[in-house]
Amino acid sequence: MTRRELNIKIFEGKADKVLWQPRLETWISYHRLNNSLPDRFKDLSDFEIYDELGCSVRYGASRGLIEYNEEVIDFFERVIDENHIETILRTKWGDLRTVYQIVKDTGNKRIVKFPVENVKDLKILTNLIRNKRYVFVEEVFKESDRKLGNRGAPTIFLSSSGFTDLIKFYAGLLNTYYLLCDYPKEVEEYLSACDERD
Repeated sequence: MTRRELNIKIFEGKADKVLWQPRLETWISYHRLNNSLPDRFKDLSDFEIYDELGCSVRYGASRGLIEYNEEVIDFFERVIDENHIETILRTKWGDLRTVYQIVKDTGNKRIVKFPVENVKDLKILTNLIRNKRYVFVEEVFKESDRKLGNRGAPTIFLSSSGFTDLIKFYAGLLNTYYLLCDYPKEVEEYLSACDERD
């Protein structure tokens, strides 16, 4: 049975074994960036690394869904200092600002100031979510699926749940719970917008 067939059987509830499907993309990317891939992987493509390890690819064919905004959203990024950058989303509903700390030598960044700090910001975010639209481009999806081959099943996904996104990207854990306790109606409106989007 191929990894693709097993992947599909799992979703059908008919699998009799476990599919090894680690998320190696970040590990591979980090080591490519730092020229530190183990010798046996240095000359291999990402898919070939999965093949060498005998594991299935989870995100290898998750292309073909294009996101856009119905209303114009301006995006600005500025360097605060050598360790921090700020992004600004400027909308007709207001601005959302996020400050990131740059993680040295990884190409990654972590949020140190979340964009949603109060109920006004949450309303801006809710409008942003309602403003999102998606187009499925079947040709891109099929080409991605073709490249994936028998390594796994193709996927399409939007985001995490609205609640998870609020914690991870928009308000942080503590402030999400403050918003939930102090402004349950507005949080419910945001979550409804996320459900409508998905």
